[in-house]
Amino acid sequence: MEKEDIKKLVGDDYVEDMTLEDALVVVAKQKEDAKLAKDEATRLVDKYKSSNDKISSENAEYKKQNRATLTEAQQRDAEYKARIDALEANSKALIKDKEIQTNKNRFLTLGMDDTLASETANAFVENNTDVVFKNIAALKDNIINQAKSDALKNTKRPPIANPDGDDPKGITIDKFKKMSITERTNLYKTNKEAYDILKKQDN
Repeated sequence: MEKEDIKKLVGDDYVEDMTLEDALVVVAKQKEDAKLAKDEATRLVDKYKSSNDKISSENAEYKKQNRATLTEAQQRDAEYKARIDALEANSKALIKDKEIQTNKNRFLTLGMDDTLASETANAFVENNTDVVFKNIAALKDNIINQAKSDALKNTKRPPIANPDGDDPKGITIDKFKKMSITERTNLYKTNKEAYDILKKQDN
C-alpha cells in the first residue's frame, strides 16, 4: 500500500515508515478514543434524561388535568420545543450520514469498491471493528493477489523454438526432453503455449 494511502487512513497520527499493520492499530486507537468520548457524552445525556423524565413524570398528570387552562403562550412554547426536538434528531442523522460518507471516501481511496467501502464505513461509524478489520484484511489480500497476477503477466516468456530447431533462444524438443520436472513446471507456469506444443512433440 502506498504511503499516501496510509496517510489518508490515519490522518494526523501518521509517522514515517508506517506499515499497513501499524496504521490499523492507530485506526483502532482512534476509534477507541472516540468511543470513550461518546460513552461519556451518552452517560451525561442519560443522566439528564433520567432527571428530566422524573420531572416529566411528576408533571404529566398535572399537565393533563390543566391542559385546558394552558395559556396561548404556553401552547406556543410546547410547540416550539417539539420543533426543536425534531430539528435536533434530524441534525444527528445528518451528522452520522456525513461521517459515514467521509469514511467511505477514505476507504475508496484505499482501493475498495463502492459496496465494500460503504459497508466498512458504516461499521466504522457503528464501532463494529470486527467488520472493519475483516474488510481491510480482504482488501489487503486482493491487492497482494492482484500484484502477483500482474507480475505473472509481465513475466518474460521464453520463445517457442522454430520447427527446425535453429533458434538458439528458443526451447527445442531436445532441450525440453532434458528438462527436469521443476524446469517443466516453471515452463508450464510462464509459457503454457510453448509447454503444450513441446509436450505434444515429446509424446
